[in-house]
Amino acid sequence: MPSLAQPPDTFLRPPDNSPSPRNLLLTASFGHLIPNSLLSHFLPLNALNVHPSLLPRRRGAAPIQWGIVSGDADGLKDGEGMGVTVQELSRGRFDRGRILAQQDVADFLTLEPLLARAGGDLLVSTLRSFASRTERAWTQDDTRATLAPKLSKADARADWSVRSADEVVRMQRGFGHQIQLRISSVALPSPFSSPSPGIVAPDPSAPKRLLLQCREGCVELVEVKKEGGKWVGATEWWNGVRRGRANLAFV
Repeated sequence: MPSLAQPPDTFLRPPDNSPSPRNLLLTASFGHLIPNSLLSHFLPLNALNVHPSLLPRRRGAAPIQWGIVSGDADGLKDGEGMGVTVQELSRGRFDRGRILAQQDVADFLTLEPLLARAGGDLLVSTLRSFASRTERAWTQDDTRATLAPKLSKADARADWSVRSADEVVRMQRGFGHQIQLRISSVALPSPFSSPSPGIVAPDPSAPKRLLLQCREGCVELVEVKKEGGKWVGATEWWNGVRRGRANLAFV
């Protein structure tokens, strides 16, 4: 089967001017809306996209990150975990097409390559049974849809007075590649007698362990990165900035 791979901003029409069962359009991790002028050259279910979520959940540009932060990686209910979808490329809108196949597959750096590999395998499997897949393609249920918009710096900012330790751990797993703190992967109960959200202080029972107080519970600081600087161990950072103060507050 001849292929025509193009750069993201380049849209070339296939050699055939009319839709043909022989032509397939395949996309993955493609953040551009494909124009109808191109899609019109393909039969509806011959233009496919691999999306790293179980659609209709997490429609949008950042499904892995938002899925982790929202707890999808915990996979508590069927259809609400992490996974990949092979979908029809919908006209004029992102992530609204009929679904040909889905597969269930929990930090971003671990899940991204895992979902990419699973998505590729699922696409190959879909193409091998293409006729039966197109016959069974199902329409997405808009009432179950959730969004995964493009990330901003504000999304990665934690308000300690609002976020529990469990929520902060999920933020670290989902947005950690954008945050200048590295924390433990487990939320901890607060050992402080008068906890104040945002306070950083040594654990009274283990002074070498540095804790960050959240609205509920604590997380352990592992590493800290200053703007434009390098990652340093939390204890080393603490010794350099406390200057006799008993504790510090993150804002």
